[in-house]
Amino acid sequence: MIRKKVDPCPNGVKGCEICRPYGNRVGYHERPMKVGDFYSDLIYGRADGKAPRLGHRWVVGVPSLEIFDLEAGLNPPPEARFSRHLEYQKDFVLEGREVKFLGETPKPGEGYRVRYRAYEEYSVHMQHVDLGGMKRGADQSELSRFLSYAQIEQGVIAMSAPANIPGYDLKQGDIFIPADGRMQMSQTLDLSTLPLKGRGIRSRHKLVHEVIEAYRLVKMDTEEEEVEIEFDFDKQLWKVPESLGREGKVVVLYNATPEYFVYLDMGEFRAAMGRQFPRLTILSRNPPL
Repeated sequence: MIRKKVDPCPNGVKGCEICRPYGNRVGYHERPMKVGDFYSDLIYGRADGKAPRLGHRWVVGVPSLEIFDLEAGLNPPPEARFSRHLEYQKDFVLEGREVKFLGETPKPGEGYRVRYRAYEEYSVHMQHVDLGGMKRGADQSELSRFLSYAQIEQGVIAMSAPANIPGYDLKQGDIFIPADGRMQMSQTLDLSTLPLKGRGIRSRHKLVHEVIEAYRLVKMDTEEEEVEIEFDFDKQLWKVPESLGREGKVVVLYNATPEYFVYLDMGEFRAAMGRQFPRLTILSRNPPL
C-alpha cells in the first residue's frame, strides 16, 4: 500500500478550488506521496526466461541498471565490479515491477543491480467485506443495524496496519492506494475549466497505467468524436491539445490504481507486554462525508 496524508481545508466544509473535485463535501488537501531514497535491488538472470521483478511498483525518475560478474563477489573493488551499464529505454524498460531487456539479456545466474527512486510502499493485511453472505444467514438484524448507522457498506475493505509502518497513525480522510491494484476508470473533462495558462486538468487518480480511449461529446452530448488525450505522470494532469479549444466535454477511459479513503477507525491504539498490536481500519472507495 501507498499512503497519502491529508490536511483539513482552511475553509472547512465549504472547500476551495483544491478540494472541489471531491464534491465539496469535505475540505481535504492531499499531501504529495512520499518518495523514498534510492533503492538498490540485487536480482539475477533467470533460466526460465521470466522477467525479474523489483520491490517497488511506481518508479519516479530514470532508473539505472548495472550488470556485474558474480565470480568477483557481491562487493568487489570498483574497477572489477561492473561489466557494463545499461541505459533506460534503450537497453531495458520497466513494465510494472518487471525489468524487460530490449537487446542482450543477462545469462542465467548473472547478477545485476537496479538503482531507482519510487513511492514508498508498505505491507498490510487486507480483507474485502462482502455482505452478501450475511443476507442469507441468521445475521440479518446485525446487517440492518450496521447499515442503519452507516458503520459498514458493501465493498469496503478492512485493513490491519502494523505498528512499524507510517499507516499506523492514520486519520479519517487519509488515502491508501494498493500499489498493484488496477481498475478501469472514467473521468469527464470540462474544457471550460481549463486554466488560462497551460492545457492541463487534474486527474481523479494519481497512478494511471494507460489511457484506453477518449472521446468528445458533440451535438448536445448525443454523439461521440474520438480524440487524443495524454497523461502527464509527473504532474498528474490530463494534457488537452489546443485543437479541442475551451468548450465542450471530453470523456476519458483509462486503467488506474484505485484509491481508498479511511472511512472508519475501528479502535484505539492497542499495546500489551510492551508490544503494539496492528490497528484495524475500514477503507472505502468513496470520500468520507
